Amino acid sequence: PGGSFEGGIVNKSVFAHMKAAMPTCTDGIHKCQMSGERDQLQCLCAYMYCTLTEMLPVLRSGRNPYDLRKACPDRGNPLCYNETLNTLFMNDPQVQEAFGVHHHMPWAVCNMTVTLEFMLSGDYFRDLRPQVVELLAAGVGVLVYSGDDDFMVDWLGSKLWMNALDWPYRVEWAAAEDRSFYVDGRKRGTVRTAHGLTFVQVYDAGHLVPMDQPEVALAMVK
Repeated sequence: PGGSFEGGIVNKSVFAHMKAAMPTCTDGIHKCQMSGERDQLQCLCAYMYCTLTEMLPVLRSGRNPYDLRKACPDRGNPLCYNETLNTLFMNDPQVQEAFGVHHHMPWAVCNMTVTLEFMLSGDYFRDLRPQVVELLAAGVGVLVYSGDDDFMVDWLGSKLWMNALDWPYRVEWAAAEDRSFYVDGRKRGTVRTAHGLTFVQVYDAGHLVPMDQPEVALAMVK
């Protein structure tokens, strides 16, 4: 509702199975978090279960999960983007030297050795809401934005956790108005803000908002 992507990705039967599996997925995440992300087996099981039940059905559709408007041209590429130029740039010895990497190291967009450590450590499920509250209490503004064609960090989920955030202005933020976000005279999304906490839903954008809507991204952070 309210997104710029029209139509569904999975059929009603698949959606029903995804919805039925969500409580078990959520319970596994909570158990991982309650262990302080120290129970590696619990965290890994939660990651695998949630991936199988909630992510794979969307991946099977052939859509780019980072931008549901687009097809994924290469099923073997988990990011569904052509990262050739990025990879060449990051593997350039002069670039690595400028970054302080004095002994050349191969760079990859997705390093599965690193990814495995994130999975086992429970980092994917780490609850950072207390840090958000801490920043707000210190007078530091917090901006959360989502391209509304992104599945991986979907705008509905982002707005949901912000609505439920346990902080002194929870009621005020939940009651705040969603206003149109205009850039160059065109409506490019919606924005809600109150007491330093801001959420922007960016229209016609996937996970990579600065790539899909560069003018909007610049206006958003000004």
